Amino acid sequence: MRLGISAYHVDITRVRRACNGHEQALAKTLQTTFATRIADLNEAFGPLIDGGPSVDTALTSLIGAEALDDGYGFVYAYALELIVDHFGTFLPNDAWYPSDPDFIMHIDGLLRSANVGLSVDALLFSGAPVPIPEPDGLPGVGHLTEARVTSLWHQLRGRTVEDVGERAMGALSQLRDWIAGAAEQRTGLALFYY
Repeated sequence: MRLGISAYHVDITRVRRACNGHEQALAKTLQTTFATRIADLNEAFGPLIDGGPSVDTALTSLIGAEALDDGYGFVYAYALELIVDHFGTFLPNDAWYPSDPDFIMHIDGLLRSANVGLSVDALLFSGAPVPIPEPDGLPGVGHLTEARVTSLWHQLRGRTVEDVGERAMGALSQLRDWIAGAAEQRTGLALFYY
């Protein structure tokens, strides 16, 4: 299986507000906007969802601030990505796709050696910006608030790494661009790893 990172600039506060139970019309809008994607996810997860919520049901439950089924964190994570996609901007991720755990650990080592207080691995599994049951494995879900983005950008500005190889340099540059763009736009960053 090829794993990769999907990254979004998004207003984390707006995502949280969307899941507060007061925007039920949003669920219908997203079910229409992402109908094909939802159908594809439901088909792919059919055997795993057996008895649990479909992606469209999970989306409605998230937006409605309803009780969530603990055994299906992965379904809620994919439903959350639809909300993030709706309010956010999908970012170029070619340097991170594919990115297996060994590659991510390599990047984390480079960040440590540059004294940057960020672990990509920890970020990818840091949790959703809204309460969802933790997925058992994948997808990984993580986010940075606007304040954390600003702090990281101050650490990253002016830092350089050399002789790390073309692929690692591409991933570090893209990560830097994600954080710089979020800082410039005064927004957060949401990441999904699958």
